[in-house]
Amino acid sequence: MSLSSVIRILPFFFPLALSSNLFAVTALLIFFGVTGNSALAADISIIQGAALTIFLGFSGNARNLILSKSSGISLGQIVRFRFLFVIPLGILAYLLCKPFSDVPDHLAAALIVRRCAEWIAELILSERESKKDNIFAARYSFLQFISFLPLLLYGEINQGLYYVFLWFWALTPTLQGCLNLVKSFPVGKDKKIFPDFQFVLHLGSSWIIALTTFVFRVMIISLSGKDTGGELITAFAIGGVLSAIYTYVIGP
Repeated sequence: MSLSSVIRILPFFFPLALSSNLFAVTALLIFFGVTGNSALAADISIIQGAALTIFLGFSGNARNLILSKSSGISLGQIVRFRFLFVIPLGILAYLLCKPFSDVPDHLAAALIVRRCAEWIAELILSERESKKDNIFAARYSFLQFISFLPLLLYGEINQGLYYVFLWFWALTPTLQGCLNLVKSFPVGKDKKIFPDFQFVLHLGSSWIIALTTFVFRVMIISLSGKDTGGELITAFAIGGVLSAIYTYVIGP
């Protein structure tokens, strides 16, 4: 049996791909937290919290809608909405994280671009998952691993080459499958250009959790300082990542 045949029948490639898309920034936060760079972990936690608060509120149930194929909401409607709002929401997330901490501008910009790319890549992965394209998921996971590895191995965080690696990693979620997604952009047979508002806005429990997590992180860092706050947030991230993988990756 060939390698491609094995990949096609194995069930875990899409959960792996989705995990690399949703939790890569959390992995980066944990890495710096456990390797003694707690202040940097604190900065990453603020940026991640701001991005999650903004994007999760406007994410709806896109993956569920695409996988169900019977919701009355087309892929094209969701694609048009996200392409239109990804840049404004990214700017809003950047503005949200700035007042609460002296977060480096270049780090904030790169991580928020990463979140924007992940928001688009969620549609790419969901569309490929609906077609059971495990080969795509395996390639996606490999690219995410290869682009993430230099961020862990390169020692000088503040050197120019590190930010080259960081920006490449930030953009990788959209390097595969984005052209196929653009093909869904024309209105075609859709009666509406965008999905109804109730399918877009997601101000339920997930958004409330993201908002309270962001406020909680800001309070910890404000009260205890970056170093201690970064250590505490790293511990919380380690404790929460497994339940989050079940909720957002396996559950749907």
